[in-house]
This record gives sequence, structure tokens and C-alpha cells, in this order.
Amino acid sequence: MIDTIKAYLNINPHQNPISLSDISSNIQNPRITEGQSQTGYMNGYLNNIKVTVLFHTSNELVSRLTITGSIPKFLYSNNLTTCSPTDIQTFIDSLSSALDIDVNEAIVTWLDFGLNFLVSRPIPEYIAAIKGYPRLPKTVYQGESVTMATMSRSKVITFYDKIKEIKSNPSKNKHCHFPEGMLDLNILRYEVRYRKHVNRKLKYPESVKLKDLNNIKLHNHLFQILRTTFDEIEISELKFPTSDLTVSSGFLKTYLALIGLHYSGYDDICRVIASQDFDVKNLSVKRSTLRAQLKKLASHSNKLHESNIKSALEAQFDTLEFILNLFYQ
Repeated sequence: MIDTIKAYLNINPHQNPISLSDISSNIQNPRITEGQSQTGYMNGYLNNIKVTVLFHTSNELVSRLTITGSIPKFLYSNNLTTCSPTDIQTFIDSLSSALDIDVNEAIVTWLDFGLNFLVSRPIPEYIAAIKGYPRLPKTVYQGESVTMATMSRSKVITFYDKIKEIKSNPSKNKHCHFPEGMLDLNILRYEVRYRKHVNRKLKYPESVKLKDLNNIKLHNHLFQILRTTFDEIEISELKFPTSDLTVSSGFLKTYLALIGLHYSGYDDICRVIASQDFDVKNLSVKRSTLRAQLKKLASHSNKLHESNIKSALEAQFDTLEFILNLFYQ
């Protein structure tokens, strides 16, 4: 459920003196930049986690350590896999061991969490159905993603094609390992991202620390946030067309007519036809022709799947919640 995090740890150089060389020997590709006011920065990586160190140039003692990156990528080399509380603790222990610094008390300032929906239809159909979230502007990118965010982007809600994202960054994911057949699936990723004030958004009385992320109650809370947020998102209830309808001639016209028939109802449309005074020579023939066309259209109603987009995703939520309840018991 938890994916990307950003957390920092203040280090008192008098109580816990850690030299820059102690950390630089433990990370990959360390790069040092000296700043002003007798401070400098060192950036490097530990697997997929970016490590940023603030240090005093006078004695090269570390005063702050910041870590940024995807926990599942660190553990499994990909972020298709969701993390359990045990996985989070494994991440903390591994990172602490690799850096030789206890990061349990690091304060979380950025938290991305979400779920994977394994869907049967092409992802653009789901993206198009997502209409918005109250008071948040919506941005759609090439039919591949939809994002709703505050102006400061302190809170972001997004849905996107996870598999397409992976395939579009081959160099970034060249060292990632995926289960066989996984990249052939339709996976709709749903995420909520907190980029500021994580403790307020999670209603924590104090700062959220890295060690808090392995708490089962927090994971249940994050799932409920995902569910409550999803329930507030406006999603079109248009039904899916079946494959034989999509390849037929005049698909769009027929599909839109079927949607109109679904919402208006056969009897109501018949009453509208009967009430209209068409400018034709033979009014009864015109009405009879329209009723025949309506009847023919109604015979194609089975070309729409019974489940709509929102109910299909809600069903996935119910399944995931059932699995999580079993897992966390």
C-alpha cells in the first residue's frame, strides 16, 4: 500500500558525531556540493533510495540525513508489489544497517500510498470515466492518467496506467524484476499522495516517524482513506460496450444511443415519440418508424455489460479489503 516516502533525521554532531566519510562509503555515486554559511550537501543512492546529507564544512560532521524513494523498489526492485507492515520494518532495518544509522526516528514529510486495480477493460476507458473530486482541479494526460490536486500539490489524487508507466521508462526500470506475465495485464494504479503536513492529514498528534509506518493500525487507516476518497470521486456510470459492438459499423452512434436508452428508459422514450408533432405528411408513419428503430436499438441492449465502471472498481475494493483483513488479523 505504501510506496514512496521522504523522511529526514536531525543528527546532533555533539551527541552523535557522524562524519561525512562514514556515510559516503556506504552509498553509491556520492556527490558533494558546498553551500554557503559553512554547510554543504552530499547526494547519493542506496539501491533506489536517494540519500541527501547536510554537513558542516568546517569539520565534515553530519547534521541532517534525508531519504527519498520507493520502499517496494528498494525491497523488490519494482513498485508493483504492495508492502505489508513487516516489509516496512524490513526496509527500516536494512536501511539502518546499510547506512550504519538508526533511521527509525526519521520524520516523514512525504507519503504516497495506493492500490493496484487489475481491470478487464483498456485503461483509457477508466480514465475517461473519472470526472473529478470536490474542490480539486483535474488534469488528464493523454488518456493515460488523471490527477486531482490542490494548488500547492500538498494533496494529490491520481489514477494512471501502471504498466504503461513502467514500459515508457525502460532505462529507469532496467534493473527491475517483474513476475512473469505481469507486464501484459491492465493495471489501473490509484494513489493518494501527501507532500506536506503528513501528520495533520493522518490526524497524528505529533510528527509521523518512519517507525510508525510498520503499524497495522496505520495501514488500516490508510486503506480507509483510500476508500473514503474513492467514494467521494465522481465517476461516470456509463456501461462498457462489448467487443462485438465496438467492431461494428456505426459503433459510436449506436453506443451513445444505447447509453441514452439505458438512462431514459424504453417506455419514457416511447411516450416522447407519441407526444411529438413532427413536420411530416404522415405523422403516424413517422411515429411508427421511430418506434421500430427504438425497438431494434433495444434488442442490442445486451451489448452493454451489466456492471459499470464505478461498481467494477468498488468490487475490487471489496476484494482487497477482504484480503487485507485476513492478512492483518
